[in-house]
Amino acid sequence: MKRNDKSWIIHLVLRLIAIPALFVIIYWLVLDGRGDPMGLGLVYAILIQGAAGILLLGIEAIVLYRKKVWSKFYCNIGMLLIALFFILNLLTGK
Repeated sequence: MKRNDKSWIIHLVLRLIAIPALFVIIYWLVLDGRGDPMGLGLVYAILIQGAAGILLLGIEAIVLYRKKVWSKFYCNIGMLLIALFFILNLLTGK
């Protein structure tokens, strides 16, 4: 059975749309109708989204690896590495 060679593009685009949408939802939940003059809600939302994204992308990468769907697996690993880089960069403050 031949798989669609372009399905990894749809996989990547859907995740790139879902990540900002998840961030907005988390930010609204963190603020809970209050203001955010110091930007701490933004930092909390970034950290929560990063942790959730790393967890979900990691689990999905394991599932894709077991199913041997290599193109989608490599997309997930790439997004996972980028998320890890940004979260570690934010936490170290450099």
